[in-house]
Amino acid sequence: MKTTKKILSILITTLLFFSLFGCGTEPKEHSTDFSDIENKWTLDSIYQDSHAKKISDETKTDMVLDESSMVVTVTKKEGSPTTTTYTISGVADGKFTATSGDGSIEYTFNYDPGANLLHLYNTDSKGRTVHTVYREYSETLPWANEEKTDETKTNTKSNTDETKTE
Repeated sequence: MKTTKKILSILITTLLFFSLFGCGTEPKEHSTDFSDIENKWTLDSIYQDSHAKKISDETKTDMVLDESSMVVTVTKKEGSPTTTTYTISGVADGKFTATSGDGSIEYTFNYDPGANLLHLYNTDSKGRTVHTVYREYSETLPWANEEKTDETKTNTKSNTDETKTE
């Protein structure tokens, strides 16, 4: 009986200790403050009506958000990057409107500071909910590793050929 009481006492003390110092608690709530998302972002994933859309390995989409504009740049493996600039307005309570020459898009957003992910939600022209996830900006191009792999294969093959001829 004394052993059980000691174990329970240690367990309760440990739980209280961890709860006081934040261990085992939920991460900080998602932010809907626009100033938290003014940053550079790189597209991570897209969902339409909760179904993941495949993102091409041959493109990279980056976005820069500030208090007055949203600049989206799409870089393709072949060809020149294309940039679209939107004017930001109506920022309030986790929402904003982005307007360009093609019209306006109303977004709802939240920022996950623990994972450093920006979640944007809007409705497309077919009435589907689009959930776009951006991660912290990265200069790395999706096809950069592919080119290094091809280069390594070529170097390995030529080294093997040289060994055979000696």
